[in-house]
Amino acid sequence: MSDALSSIDPAVNNLREYLETLFTADDELLQSLVRETYAKTEHPRMLGDRWLCTFMEWLIVTHSVQRILELGTFTGYTTLRLARALGDAGKITTIESSMQHADIAEKYFVKDGRTKQINLLRGTVREQLPNLVGCDYDLVYVDADKAEYPEYLRLLEPLLHVGSIIVADNVLWGGKTCSPSVGDARTRALRAFNLALFADPSYKTTLLPAGDGVIVATKITEQDSV
Repeated sequence: MSDALSSIDPAVNNLREYLETLFTADDELLQSLVRETYAKTEHPRMLGDRWLCTFMEWLIVTHSVQRILELGTFTGYTTLRLARALGDAGKITTIESSMQHADIAEKYFVKDGRTKQINLLRGTVREQLPNLVGCDYDLVYVDADKAEYPEYLRLLEPLLHVGSIIVADNVLWGGKTCSPSVGDARTRALRAFNLALFADPSYKTTLLPAGDGVIVATKITEQDSV
């Protein structure tokens, strides 16, 4: 038996714990960011999931991603993970509506020397996306207001090219999107978003039933003109 296998704690009894035995540990800066997020924010569980960060880091490397747009910075954990995976030549634009969250994120972007690589926009996604027309992105990560996911998809269209990838988190919404008895606004919006991507022939779409559900959609053709 290898040292790696023999080191796995026999008490590990669920997927999340097992994944943590595989992932590289966060460095001190990321650990500090996580600690501050738990100490100073109301919903620290909004921090990016480590398995999803790892998945997107894989996408960056395997698909030669250079330009990323992130909808929902929170305190910047995922932003930093993606920026590091991009390398110095890549750029990431990230949008955050909470000034408190943006302040924490910006502090750690400075500490990590990433201020030239990361463009932090303060404001709502709906306010900021129209200002980005003329830019285009290889990867878009969607993790902001769930009620506005369908509107984000409409506003993102001018910012994408054939080959662009959309990764959207929380699309199962704790199982609510697949429960006919649930009909609140956010659940309805997520259902509409999921259906829109799967029904649109200009995207090749799949849904990963991991975490809280993640849609991955690649733009394969331009949309037909209306």
